[in-house]
Amino acid sequence: MAQKSLRSLRPFCLFYVNITMFLKKSLTYQKGITLVELLIAFTLLGLIAAAGTAIDFTSRMALIRGKERVDVRGRASFAMEHMVRHIRFADEISPTSGTANAINLWLDGNQLTYAFSGNRILFSDADGGITNEVIADGVTAGNFTISNNPSKVKISITITSGAESVSLESTVSLWCKGNT
Repeated sequence: MAQKSLRSLRPFCLFYVNITMFLKKSLTYQKGITLVELLIAFTLLGLIAAAGTAIDFTSRMALIRGKERVDVRGRASFAMEHMVRHIRFADEISPTSGTANAINLWLDGNQLTYAFSGNRILFSDADGGITNEVIADGVTAGNFTISNNPSKVKISITITSGAESVSLESTVSLWCKGNT
């Protein structure tokens, strides 16, 4: 009877032996990563890193150019608004006609001067104690064109910083001469 019970367990024992042998083989003969697989993985990782770096660099350069563009436009706009505001309300301007790099104007008895000097626009208020205040720098071109009839002043400025350049032009009528 003991032999009969052992015979009935024999299929289970063989199964156990087969599983054990399989596990031993798979653990002892387990393969690692081949050199080719490792090289492919590093190549793909390098390509992904290079693409990410290129995108990051391009984004940063676009941000820098955008900031530079905003800065140049802001400086040009500020200078133009500053000049237009004073010229519009001026009682008198000098020179009275032609093209000039400087303009004198009188506003409520105060003499104001705007001048393109070097790469700057300078502002002076003789009665207010302001002498050669820089209202814009980086100016690459600028002039005043004065038309005596009907007292119009055309202002043209170009401001450059790095690769960015902004040109503005405005024609201002003097209100004191009966223009609205």
